[in-house]
Amino acid sequence: TETPGTNLSCGPSLVTEALPRGEYMQVVLDEEVWGTRCGDGTEWAFQVRLAPEGEPLDNVIVGMQGGGVCVFEGDCRNIVENNPDLLEALSDQAPTSGIFSNDPETNPFANWTKVYLPYCNQDVFIGGGTVQEFSDFSIARYGAVNVRAAMQYVRNVIWQLKDAEEGDGYRPDQVTAMFGGWSAGGFGTLYNYHYVLDDLQWPATAAFPDAALSLDSMGAISVPTLGVLAIQGWQAQAFLPPYCFDNTCAVGPVLYEASEPRLKAVPNQQFLILSNQNDIVQVNTTFFPDTPSWINAERQSVCDTRDLDGIHYYLTSITDSIHVVSLSNELYAGSVDGEVMADWLYAGAVTDPDNVVDRMEEGNFVADIE
Repeated sequence: TETPGTNLSCGPSLVTEALPRGEYMQVVLDEEVWGTRCGDGTEWAFQVRLAPEGEPLDNVIVGMQGGGVCVFEGDCRNIVENNPDLLEALSDQAPTSGIFSNDPETNPFANWTKVYLPYCNQDVFIGGGTVQEFSDFSIARYGAVNVRAAMQYVRNVIWQLKDAEEGDGYRPDQVTAMFGGWSAGGFGTLYNYHYVLDDLQWPATAAFPDAALSLDSMGAISVPTLGVLAIQGWQAQAFLPPYCFDNTCAVGPVLYEASEPRLKAVPNQQFLILSNQNDIVQVNTTFFPDTPSWINAERQSVCDTRDLDGIHYYLTSITDSIHVVSLSNELYAGSVDGEVMADWLYAGAVTDPDNVVDRMEEGNFVADIE
């Protein structure tokens, strides 16, 4: 006999529309099917550009949008009243510069399948599917739910097309992927990378968090104190890696140390960490009192973690504050310590992941920043 609701099925499912090759298409996910939602309660959507005809579908680069974070009633009210677009995803378009450029002359990832995940929950992509109530408004915290739904959808699309177009079909171990993001999306990279490796089972995936060093200011309000809020108020704990799931795991160096035994099961599995060495946005959003104290913490964290297996840094040395480096055409094509950023990322993710060398320079920070 057959019990209703227990029918088994094999292979990909829930793909509702055909996606074109070589051009972006917006995918709007049905909340009733996927459990996804934006901060203002609207539907969550993301952008997919399948690899052009003749290029491998299963070379995949994923980029998560930045956009700050709101935590308390005052800063969240400011978002609701003055920047409501930060709480919806339907109008967001994918970037076209730097690591997301479609020009193969400047970007080795140009013809990969591109997945752009908009940011609309103000929860650094770690919200577990709850609505945070304030005095007279609310914000849905669904960031981690959205990421997982999008990755499953893309997996299913690739699976269907590989089965239809190619004789060997879909094999997750043959996917080569870059999983990353910028600013808040870089934080989301830290907190969701384990899902791609362990649950989605794409082992040959490298992570590229950009402008998201996630350092601990050691103050009364800091990254680990916000980790407490995320775990309790945003129901995040179930979505954190099983080898690092308390509030201190919100801190980049803590997470890297806990992740080290998990990394390098295949050569590609590593964090390729990007940042400028002066970034006032990171100073402010991680509650440091001033730029010198953040730079000192940054450099100490590099010294503490750079020798961990699978942890590598590419730090630009622009004295002026710069937030997000891999979307800058100039910096992406520029060189640090003799190596171009685009080449460093491609080698680390694809061609020579066992021989990545940290790239950083002293710069003029001591003289120019007081």
